Amino acid sequence: PIRIPLVVNVFLVNIDYHANNAYTALSATELEAFLMEVLPETQPSCIETGESLHVTYDLWYHVAHIDPNSKGELEAMIRGLMRPEHPDAEEDAEDSLGPEAKAKAKDSQKRRGSSYVVPIEGDLEWKLGEIVDLYAPASARRYKFKREDEADEE
Repeated sequence: PIRIPLVVNVFLVNIDYHANNAYTALSATELEAFLMEVLPETQPSCIETGESLHVTYDLWYHVAHIDPNSKGELEAMIRGLMRPEHPDAEEDAEDSLGPEAKAKAKDSQKRRGSSYVVPIEGDLEWKLGEIVDLYAPASARRYKFKREDEADEE
């Protein structure tokens, strides 16, 4: 198969040591090394047949913590856009319960966690593009791939 290098940019938001939670802090370098180890390449397949295509992507990861200013803006945008994934199911369940049962259900849901949908559009899409543009030059400087004909010239 043809081998194509593909740089995957991973931006970490609020999971560094400045987030005041050492338990969720994550080293960009360690995550990058882990990703390179567990998924160094991928070979896509045809949707209709499931047959592997004649291309393999060599994955190169660039992991970075985003700066505090971008983090704050991004968190505010996401907080404003996030919606429960299944709002009707939660409301229907709560409508059939009494006040004490509703309180218990909400407490149980908090402990269990909730899933939310965040539409990536408008200002949020623009902000994410801005973050990518800010960090892309570092990724580009880090990984320079030469074509075969350029490698022969050296």
